[in-house]
Amino acid sequence: RKKLARLYVPAIAVGALYLAATMFAPGVNAGAVHYGLLDVFFFPFAHYWFIQALIVILVVVGLAEALGLMSTPRRYALSLVASMAIQVSGAASAEIQFFSIARAGYLLPFFVLGIGVQRYAGRLQWNETFTLAVLFVFGVTLSMHIAGVFGVYGLPLEQRTFTALMLS
Repeated sequence: RKKLARLYVPAIAVGALYLAATMFAPGVNAGAVHYGLLDVFFFPFAHYWFIQALIVILVVVGLAEALGLMSTPRRYALSLVASMAIQVSGAASAEIQFFSIARAGYLLPFFVLGIGVQRYAGRLQWNETFTLAVLFVFGVTLSMHIAGVFGVYGLPLEQRTFTALMLS
């Protein structure tokens, strides 16, 4: 409740003021405004979508914590894989606009990964093999992206693909 109050109440107030300002000066930042005042509370608006997505992520992670889904390294790993699957699957790419749910699905693996690094980094055996594996994944995905940018292979990376997720 405290996080909700600290995040959402200011977001509503500032979002409403931002909406009012863009109504009086349309086209200044993002073109004509097609939002009503109540839309700001429930749908992504300008850069305030991030706060809505963060609230959704905090609720999902809070439920996962309450259910013990990240209480052990194995359960955490399954939670991370599930969050990655949500991002790259149709669940995250289906533009569910209400409360920025689709965008929360996009950000979820990064948030879950941050939790794991904070909680379980001491358990990783960071050795030469692990370093080489990380560098290999990074090198392959970056090479694929560069090849796509220059038209050598496929297309440049798009969001919500496994390759883009690995590069990130």
